[in-house]
Amino acid sequence: QQQRAAELPGEAPHDALHDAHRVRVLRRLLTPRWLLGLLLTLVGLLVNLVYNAGFLKWKAATPGKLLVGLRVRLRETPGPLSWGTVLLRWAGQNWYAALSFVPLLGSLLGLYPLVDVLWPLWDDKRQALHDKVARTNVVRKR
Repeated sequence: QQQRAAELPGEAPHDALHDAHRVRVLRRLLTPRWLLGLLLTLVGLLVNLVYNAGFLKWKAATPGKLLVGLRVRLRETPGPLSWGTVLLRWAGQNWYAALSFVPLLGSLLGLYPLVDVLWPLWDDKRQALHDKVARTNVVRKR
C-alpha cells in the first residue's frame, strides 16, 4: 500500500506512525478543560456582543458611558450608528479573543486590550484602536 501511495503523483507514502502521533497530540491538546475554556470564551463573546452592540445601537453608549455622560459617535458624520459601525467597533475591541487559544500567540495578544485602552493617551484624535477601525469617537454629551 505504501508503494501504491508513493506512486501517485503529489502524494507521500502513508505512515501509520505519523497518524498515531497526530492523534496523541490532538488528544493532549483537546482536553475537556480546553474545550470548556473555549466554550466559555465563545459564550462570553456572545454576551459581550449582545450587550455592547445592543446598547451602542440603542443609546450610542453602554450604561457606564451613559452614567458619566459619554456617547459614541461617528468621527466624520453625526447621527445614529449603523449596525455595520457597531459591529466593526465591537470586532475591533474583541478580535484577539478568537485567537487567545493559540499557544504563544494567545499570550502575546493578551497585551492588545491594554494597548487598545491606552492608545487615546497619545493619539492626536483621542481614539482607541477599535475606534480607529470603526471611525468612531467617544464624546461628552452636552
